[in-house]
Amino acid sequence: MAASKITTRIASLAALTLLLSSCGRLNARHGHHASQELDMPLGYPKSSYVSQVAAGFAQTASGDPLNLGINLHYRGSLVPANDIKDAVAAGRAPIGERLLSAEAASNPLYSYDSIPFLAAGLEDNARLARIARPALREALAAEGLELLYSVPFLPQGIYSNRRFDSLADLRGLRLRVYSANSERVAELLGMVPVYVENANVLAAIEEGRVDAVLTSAVSGVSLKLWNHYRYFHALNAWMPRAYAFANRRSFWRRLRRDQRAALAAAGRAAEEHGLLIAQLSEEAMLKTLAINGVEVREPGQGFKDELKDATAVMREEWLASTGEAGAAILRSFGGGR
Repeated sequence: MAASKITTRIASLAALTLLLSSCGRLNARHGHHASQELDMPLGYPKSSYVSQVAAGFAQTASGDPLNLGINLHYRGSLVPANDIKDAVAAGRAPIGERLLSAEAASNPLYSYDSIPFLAAGLEDNARLARIARPALREALAAEGLELLYSVPFLPQGIYSNRRFDSLADLRGLRLRVYSANSERVAELLGMVPVYVENANVLAAIEEGRVDAVLTSAVSGVSLKLWNHYRYFHALNAWMPRAYAFANRRSFWRRLRRDQRAALAAAGRAAEEHGLLIAQLSEEAMLKTLAINGVEVREPGQGFKDELKDATAVMREEWLASTGEAGAAILRSFGGGR
């Protein structure tokens, strides 16, 4: 990214952060009280930028005309991460956030962002998300959910104590995965998938249940994976997104029209905020890993070609499972790279 563009984005992010903090001070100064208290379960720790975006969203929603007091519950502390979508759909929580690709069993469209080597970077991923949004909004509405915003994770990679230079180096290793798509990737690479939610990754490592961990640089930093692994293999294969949504029946439909518009606007701001933070975090997170002794390795061209060839079938599998809805997304996107 060009230096001028980075400077502009930093200024935009700083302005947004200042605005949010100013709103908080203003509300406190005038004895602002929320008209409605809501619990919002999150699957990730407070230190994650995905959770920080949720905090900004909650702060925005505390002002007029919404006056909502959104209480954030991090790292599956209120509802286990894999139950958050169902809990919100059932009305046990009015609003929540979940890695949507992990819910592909209920609708394969949800894994659009986890097709290997489709989106080339965060900007490309954001464009793909915009294209997919109408179909995802319709799919979520069918489950009683209103889509609010989404935030990209950084490109996925593998933490390990072994250097990877070819597919042969991966075979037989037990890999932490977090969704059906990532499980399929592990299988195609000759690895043994072990499903572990983010909140349980450290326990899985310490108990010896995994040999390697599939996640992003930012999760590696928040989990301090340098205490366990020497290498981060930056595969840059896909960027899954965390989605925030609300219960339509017991929450969304009870809002006034101006409140719905305000909450939708807060969601748009959160999505823009999330992209900015992700872009600014990418280099910083990789540097933090390196400072703490993790060697960040990008695959050579031969290894990258092996990875692409091994996982190419997943695009066709996704299209077969999603039909015309999936085909329309890829046609609009341009088929990826």
